[in-house]
Amino acid sequence: MNLKSAALVLVVISLLMPPMTSVITAVITGEENWESVEFETNGLKVIYKRSEGETSSVALFFKGGVRNINEHNQGIEPFLLTLATRGSKNYPKDILSSELARMGTSIGTSAERDYSVISFRSIDQYFEESWSIFVDLILNPTLDEGEAELVREQLISWAKQARDNPDVWIWRIAGESFFSGHPYALEPEGTPTSLAGLSVQDLKEYHQEQLMTSKLMLVVVGDKPPSELKKMIGASFGDLPEGNYEETILPKIKSHPELNSEGRNLPTNYVVGYWTAPNLKSEDYYPMLVATEILKYHFWWEVKEEQTLAYEVYASLSSDSSNWGTLYVCTTEPNEAVELMLREIERLKQEEVRPLELEYIVYLFITDYCLGQESAQAQALRLGHLELVGNGWETGAEEIEKIKEVTPQDIKRVTNQWIESISFGTLGPKGIDRRLFLQTGEKAVPSFTDWLREKFCSAACMRGCKLV
Repeated sequence: MNLKSAALVLVVISLLMPPMTSVITAVITGEENWESVEFETNGLKVIYKRSEGETSSVALFFKGGVRNINEHNQGIEPFLLTLATRGSKNYPKDILSSELARMGTSIGTSAERDYSVISFRSIDQYFEESWSIFVDLILNPTLDEGEAELVREQLISWAKQARDNPDVWIWRIAGESFFSGHPYALEPEGTPTSLAGLSVQDLKEYHQEQLMTSKLMLVVVGDKPPSELKKMIGASFGDLPEGNYEETILPKIKSHPELNSEGRNLPTNYVVGYWTAPNLKSEDYYPMLVATEILKYHFWWEVKEEQTLAYEVYASLSSDSSNWGTLYVCTTEPNEAVELMLREIERLKQEEVRPLELEYIVYLFITDYCLGQESAQAQALRLGHLELVGNGWETGAEEIEKIKEVTPQDIKRVTNQWIESISFGTLGPKGIDRRLFLQTGEKAVPSFTDWLREKFCSAACMRGCKLV
């Protein structure tokens, strides 16, 4: 969404929607529409959120992520989970496909740095049937040799394609130096070499190692009463060993000025910069999140709109256990574009953001956040993420308030504290000014005129729109 469109959307939303406080209550705290509980069954932690929609979602999280793997078995979790969704003891491939199509149930997997997850989404009418399939895929996957080769070829093909896609490969280039020496340097999705070396026997042994309830966590978002869920979960997972899995604490990523460049004859240049950032358990996380959103819009305005130096430009903040922020630009003039971006960062360090601009950015973020949490599946994945990486799933009800509490002083403080140095990666044909990218020159505040900033705020808040 560009700023002109966003301003128009802001006015429409303010006129047509109920007050934002009531919207947030329905989506985030849900006092009127759902209940949340946590319970254990045979050592398996279960998080349940009641949702009165017509669909339910279940997500089973495998704890650990990169903590569980090494250089030789990178990619084993997505390999195993993808293969598991191809058929099980009671639901061979053809029957599985037919049943899922009949019910409209979807099953998905994901391998992240801090965990892996397998989930399903179904309409409530077929929840119990979908649950039976889901459980059988987890406990009794076929892990067929022939099917394993098909999955392996697919995963290796995707891994090789990363190098051919500059928009993907640039993240590998930048991450190579930033994550060096850290467990996050491992690829959860695997490499062509590691995937080629994994046997079906490796997958079977790894599968058995994961099936202990202390290593698993289940999240359910739907309308099934908790008492019924407890019976279903106990019948399904009650015989698994509890084990004694304890997750190790990952070290903080140490950020320092770095430049990793790859020359390639491309129509444009790609630049990614990483910096160390607070994680979800830190009080600085939400101020840093808002600061990053402000940088995103400043980058867009100054680099793309005013100077027309970029095809795409943004800043973002991750939410992993060892966390980081990023900046990205696709441009034919990387030196000029990055210089402007660094100056905008320096501006946030030296000047407090104007309250009206902060209010506008927060409003847009909250709106996008609420829209992104509408589905049962999105809520299930978010609750699980907050439990495993943050301060607990219950903090989901506090996220909006924490974002709204961020002050201009907070933004200036965290920008100075956390964006101390940036590790860059570049890909493309243009020569790179190493002195600029290694941040060894004099830092300057840009001549980003006050009247443009006033114009920006006025457009965003036209007709006296008040934010909550």
